[in-house]
Amino acid sequence: SGSLAICPALENIAVWNIRQGSLVNLLKATKCSVTCMVLSPDGKHVAAGYSDGRIRIWDFAGNNLILSLHGHRSAVTALCYNSSGSLLASGSQDTEIVVWDPVGETGLYRMRGHKGPITDLKFLEKDPYKHLISSSKDSLLKVWDLETQHCIQTLVGHRHEVWSFDISPDERYIVTGSADHLLRVWKIHENPQKSSVSSTENQSRKRKAPSDEETVSDAPADEEEVCSYWGHIERKARKRVSSSRFNHSGTMLYTSSVEKMMELFAVIPDEIMNKKVKKKTDRMKKKLKKA
Repeated sequence: SGSLAICPALENIAVWNIRQGSLVNLLKATKCSVTCMVLSPDGKHVAAGYSDGRIRIWDFAGNNLILSLHGHRSAVTALCYNSSGSLLASGSQDTEIVVWDPVGETGLYRMRGHKGPITDLKFLEKDPYKHLISSSKDSLLKVWDLETQHCIQTLVGHRHEVWSFDISPDERYIVTGSADHLLRVWKIHENPQKSSVSSTENQSRKRKAPSDEETVSDAPADEEEVCSYWGHIERKARKRVSSSRFNHSGTMLYTSSVEKMMELFAVIPDEIMNKKVKKKTDRMKKKLKKA
């Protein structure tokens, strides 16, 4: 209903009534600090990661601990549910990703590949994809196939740690934020494309990341290529991104930075953008005719 706010408070989770400005509940379970949280898709539960590597799932309305999971050797740094709530992905400072079945109360599989702590996780579920995307302090974005539990594509382009990313609600774009002032935009293909040496080289020549480094995938030849570099957005904030998120309708993108600045970007629909480009092209043609 939007009447409650849930936030970590050291080793506790505080549930606030926004309208009344009062503390409704305080969820306590351990002396270890809460390091990340995510709300379940049905809005009834909250999954919390702790500094000891444990994950606890709470019924925050009833103040009940439903489930405790332990699969990481160090602090949990990222959590994400899939759209149905049947899967929960967790990332940690130990660089590993674990996919859980919260209904069956068990871990399904563990995925390794990053060289730094995991910073963010998102499921990519539109047909034909059944993937998980992860970001890390190793500056990489990885695409994982949940059926084979293997990394099928690594997106390279950031010079620094990737601190946060989000997928647009229509699952057409990924926006990543790093330590520099640029947000990078990646286009998700409608269908997986075959990656080959020649096509990757041609693409990298056409599109360069703002850092002048080639933005390519390290997917082997004849493997799937899910995303490709699309462009960038310049932020006014100069310090690292702390969070990047789309709103539910996908019309706005917000970013926050460690310098306590929040920026909002309007996402213009393709139809409106095409009209603007057409008008601009027509004006240019008229100027050229007059000249």
